[in-house]
Amino acid sequence: MVWRPIELVLLLLLCVVLFLLPLLLIFWLHFGDLWNRGRAKMMKDDRVEFPPGRLAVVRWLWMLWICGGGAVGATLEAYRVHNSWYFALSALAGLAFFGTLFSFPETVATTREGVEQIYWFRRNKRIRWIDIAEVGITGKCRRIAVRGIDGTEIVHSRKLADRSRFLTELRQHCESKLPAEFPREPASAQLQGTIAGS
Repeated sequence: MVWRPIELVLLLLLCVVLFLLPLLLIFWLHFGDLWNRGRAKMMKDDRVEFPPGRLAVVRWLWMLWICGGGAVGATLEAYRVHNSWYFALSALAGLAFFGTLFSFPETVATTREGVEQIYWFRRNKRIRWIDIAEVGITGKCRRIAVRGIDGTEIVHSRKLADRSRFLTELRQHCESKLPAEFPREPASAQLQGTIAGS
């Protein structure tokens, strides 16, 4: 098959629009908004929710786009050339699409009773304040891991909002279980407004 220059230009433009622009958007969000992940949501009955930041949602949508596009493209190509390789590839891309769909970033919340990790398509995790065995800082990203006496673990990672507010909530409810090297980050502007108002 001989490619005409106009077809090559259109193919290149399609690749840029479908793959390169979303990737550039992710890099822009990541480096332009590295530490500012949004603020915690204050709800009724002393409930504070820490939803995923924009970057986590955009990454999730981009992965859905890539996996879904791969599944559709491989399926169309399989029907066009009648090759079993493309059917297998479309099945794998479809599985990746559904795996990505069910991995939507979780939300962490603190309540009067304890800490919760809320998922869209999975069972939620809960640890009551009195059942917390330890709180630790893990990994290179310094994720905050809360472990219960039954082995349940809830993690507040970089992709979630308002790390300083989460640290403050842990200090208020279970200070005796915090390690000595627990971070002493400054309070967020929202928390400072709450403290000033009280």
